[in-house]
Amino acid sequence: MKSFLRMVMTAALLAPALLSPVSARSQSAGELDALLDAPAVTYDTAARFVLAAADTDAPLEGDAAFRYAQERRWLPSWVTAGETARLGPLSLLIMQAFGLKGGLAYTFFPNAHYAYHELSSRRIIQDRADPELPVSGDWLFFMIGRVLAGSGEDLMEEAGDAFR
Repeated sequence: MKSFLRMVMTAALLAPALLSPVSARSQSAGELDALLDAPAVTYDTAARFVLAAADTDAPLEGDAAFRYAQERRWLPSWVTAGETARLGPLSLLIMQAFGLKGGLAYTFFPNAHYAYHELSSRRIIQDRADPELPVSGDWLFFMIGRVLAGSGEDLMEEAGDAFR
């Protein structure tokens, strides 16, 4: 299962790089393997991969992606770049980077708490989890994959509506 997940996430994250002749946004396979095996990721690493997957115009070198996310309030101000990423703040980053719309509470109070609950209700975060849990590399890829899969379903629905 882990090798299949690794293959799917590598393909999803590297597809934009493979379609363009030269891309500064591409990650090496070794970098992806190391991240998948990481028991916990840091906020700067998570920001790089989330912003790359969301196809934002964020700079992805060093901790520039982290600063980009914090300046836009996509990450809480109290987290630091080298700190272990927690599920709650990472949920906020994912919601904001992918431009996901939330429910009433998230619309009025777009913070890590309501972002976590929104991703849980969408089944991007599966099972009962604590928003303070550290996020591993494969868990990060799993959530990004679920968001990308949901985005694809939304696009397919829109395309289907256009032909009706």
